[in-house]
Parts: sequence; C-alpha cells; structure tokens
Amino acid sequence: MTEILPIDSLMIDRWTNQWMKQLGFNHEQLLKRNTKVEQFSRFVLDRIQTKKSIDITKREQLLLETLREYEHRLSRTGFENDIREEFENMKLKQKELYIEKRHQELDLKEEKYIKELDQLFQNERSLCQILTVTQMEIITDETLVKRIERLQDYINTLNKIKTERLTTIKSYRTRLNDLCNRLDVKPDNLSIICQLIDEKYESCLTTDSLDQIESFLNKLECKSEEQEKYVNTLVGTLEKLYAKLARDDASPPKRSAAYILRHNTAETVKQ
Repeated sequence: MTEILPIDSLMIDRWTNQWMKQLGFNHEQLLKRNTKVEQFSRFVLDRIQTKKSIDITKREQLLLETLREYEHRLSRTGFENDIREEFENMKLKQKELYIEKRHQELDLKEEKYIKELDQLFQNERSLCQILTVTQMEIITDETLVKRIERLQDYINTLNKIKTERLTTIKSYRTRLNDLCNRLDVKPDNLSIICQLIDEKYESCLTTDSLDQIESFLNKLECKSEEQEKYVNTLVGTLEKLYAKLARDDASPPKRSAAYILRHNTAETVKQ
C-alpha cells in the first residue's frame, strides 16, 4: 500500500505563495484560508501520489510481462536461466534495467546460435547430396540448443559414412586397376567408372554410384574367373600333350606347358 506523503511547512509556504500570486490574496486573507490551502494541497498531493502509484503498478506489470517473455525465450531456445538470486531484492528501476540488459544479451546469443544452425544445415545438405541420404527429421517443438546438438550428431554420423565410403571407393579403384591389367582390357565408358579412374571420389559416393561400380567390378571378376578356368583347361590339355611328347622324345623340353602358359597368360588368351 502506498504511504501518504506528509504536508510540511515548506510545501505549505510554496502553495501559499502560489495562491498569493495567482489569486491576489494578501497574507491576512490567506491566514483565514489556511485550512482550505492545506486541503487543496492535500488534494493535489493525493492526485500526484495516485498517479505515481498507478505508474508504478503499470511498470511492475510491464516488468512482469517482460520477465515472462524472457523466460519464454529461454525455454524456446534451451538456454539456461541466468537471472541472479539478488534480482528479487533490487529496486524497480534496477530490475527494469537488468531485464532489458538480459534481453539484449539473449538477442546476441540467439543470433549467434541461429547462424551456427544455418551453417550446420548447409553442411548437412551438402553431405546428404553427396551420399544420397535423407536430411535429419525436424521436430517442431525442439529447442534451438537441442536441434543444434542433434544436427551435429547427425553430421558426425554422415561424415563417418562418407569416410567409410571413401575407403571403399578407393579399394574399388585398386581392384579396377588390377582387373583391367589382369584382363588386358580398357575400362567401360560408363561415366561413373571414368570418374573413378580419374579419382574423383566424391562424385562416386552415392548409393547408386556404388551399386554401378560394384556391378561393373563383379562383371570383371566373373570374366577373370572365366579366363582362369579357360587357362587351367589349356594347361591341363597341354600338360597331357607334353607328357606324351616326353615319353616319345629322349630330350624333353626344359620348361613345362604349365610354366609357359602361366607366364604368358595374356598372349595365350589373345591367341
């Protein structure tokens, strides 16, 4: 409850002088009206006090709303409540300045986190395009801090997948080179195979690209196995022929057919 302001002599003298100037009363006339002067002074003071009380009530209500808005922003962003315990013991003006400062600091902090989130979204989008995977599911009521943490974890997972695929695709490059040399063939003109040969690995990390490369390598593996079987058949046939020649000839060849074939596989296949 607002305390009633006292009517002191200084205030009465001030009002007395004002009455004398504005109404033309002399001192004797004013003495007869002392009661009225005091009553009027009380009336004016009551009005001032009432207005001040109303203003304070409005400021307190506005402060409460500002405080609630600040707490709502903390809840929405996921930041910790940093209002000090001594806030309750502050004067009204101090509280107003304190909350205003907290809002300004929160504006800067939230802006920083939003920029970080935007950068993370860009990184995620790039990785998802490279790996042809879906982006992280958005949860509508998720706090800013929680979304950043979850997105960072998802990006870490995508980076692990990317690293694993890079390791796989480099091993495919080695296999491809080995098979092409073994079979003495040129790689297919398939665009993804050309990119693999040129070591443009990031262009080969999609699931579709991996499937195409695996399919192509499997075909070469099958062809290599067929060639191996063909060579083994030739070796078996020629071994029999050389064995027969060895029985008929007193000076057999110093090198067997198996040795010749296994060291001239490419020439044998071409013939």
